[in-house]
Amino acid sequence: MTAPASAAPPVAALAHRLRAVAEVLEVEVPAPAADPAVDAATLLPALVVVVRAHATPAEVWLLHVALTGSFPGTSAMAEALRAFELEAADDLELWLARAWRATAHDHRSGIATLQVVTDGVVLDVSNTAKLDLHTGIQRVIRSAAPHWLACGPAVPVAWTDGWQAYRTLAPAERHRVFSWDAHQAGVAAAEVLDVAVDAPTLVVPWRSTVLLAESLEAGSCDVLAALAIHSGNDLAAIGYDLIPATSGDLVPAALSDQFMNYLSVVKHTHRIAGISASAAAEFEGYAAMLASQGLPGPAVGVCALPAPPMPEAAALVPRGRPRVLVVGSYEPRKNHLAVLFAAERLWQEGLDFELHLVGGSSWVPAIGREVERLAGLGRPVERHLAVSEAELAAQYATARFTVLVSLHEGYGLPIVESLAAGTPALVSDFGSIAEIAADGGCRSVDPRDDAAILDAMRTLLTDDAELAVLQREIVARPAATWADYARASWRLLVGTEPLPAEVPA
Repeated sequence: MTAPASAAPPVAALAHRLRAVAEVLEVEVPAPAADPAVDAATLLPALVVVVRAHATPAEVWLLHVALTGSFPGTSAMAEALRAFELEAADDLELWLARAWRATAHDHRSGIATLQVVTDGVVLDVSNTAKLDLHTGIQRVIRSAAPHWLACGPAVPVAWTDGWQAYRTLAPAERHRVFSWDAHQAGVAAAEVLDVAVDAPTLVVPWRSTVLLAESLEAGSCDVLAALAIHSGNDLAAIGYDLIPATSGDLVPAALSDQFMNYLSVVKHTHRIAGISASAAAEFEGYAAMLASQGLPGPAVGVCALPAPPMPEAAALVPRGRPRVLVVGSYEPRKNHLAVLFAAERLWQEGLDFELHLVGGSSWVPAIGREVERLAGLGRPVERHLAVSEAELAAQYATARFTVLVSLHEGYGLPIVESLAAGTPALVSDFGSIAEIAADGGCRSVDPRDDAAILDAMRTLLTDDAELAVLQREIVARPAATWADYARASWRLLVGTEPLPAEVPA
């Protein structure tokens, strides 16, 4: 995020925030003074009187935001609530100035304006907006976000530096979220990046729903927990999985540690939409345990994901041998080594086929070493670390079948992408993957049975009749769109009926 050329004077920004909050709380205040310092000195006492009279955590939270330009954490809210309860009226204003002045100085962002979103939706897409990363979660966000905006009043936001508060998106960030194909292809990206970037606006939810559309960074968790507990807003989230907590042996140890920060927010979340019945069951189990902490836990529902729309496939040079495709990040739970073992045995049997692995970089070197060993023996295996959307679409379209025999998945997006391309899939026989396979087009095996994986790959490589059956099943699968998903998840997470869908001309 590019900072504005000149930051607003702190006192002027303070006066603006106080006046915006006074309007929301319906506090009678005089017309703005010419001097921002005088204006702020007039507004603060009036706000303190009203907030102290009500003494609600939500109004204290909002006053903190007005004074500091940042969202408070749980400790800051505990101290503020204690002060509003114990401090005498004459001393409270002085306490606020002393307690929050340092916070305001540390969090000074140069953002002069503040937008209070009342009875709406604040859509947190921070990582997707800031980064060109395009793995599973980002694919979900970029596919669903445009449809969420069509469901009702929603403001997409990102975090300010240091996770201090929400702000509006810069033009390039909006382009990255809502026009991903064009952004990746460079279409119109130059024009967007050249747009003069005005100072962003702080976005403050009030009696609204904050929709956490993606996974959280550790720095935002305490602030979000305080928002869920004290602000009066509803916190809703898409529930992708609890893999770092339930299958910690399959992820880096540091990720499991960081995941506990995420759970510190989940336990205060009001509603969660699991991306599969299996993922929802994991979150329901966690929510049930929260009674021991005196917490009700979130209400959990299911909104299964459809297949992301794929662009027109890039042309690949046709080859005589069949192609087998594995899509997924290179980590132990994706079970690549079992697939490589089966492939090597089949090559030893004399079967002629190519194996293509597509995924992000790995924290486990064994997978890359095994691919290099097989390639060194002359086996037709390739590992792709980064491909475009068009190249990925071409990989799906030209594969004889795909393989995802993962040990644990929240959903299994590569399977629905494969089926959307008309390509059968060899998949695991349990959990969220089994949910997808139930509608047809898949051959299921126990992912921990190397012999079963070997036999299934042999059958799909040699039995054209079996493959044809799976292809016919794909055609009969029920269709779902991202508009359908957005509307269903809106109902569950926001709790209101989406606006009527637009009818194409």
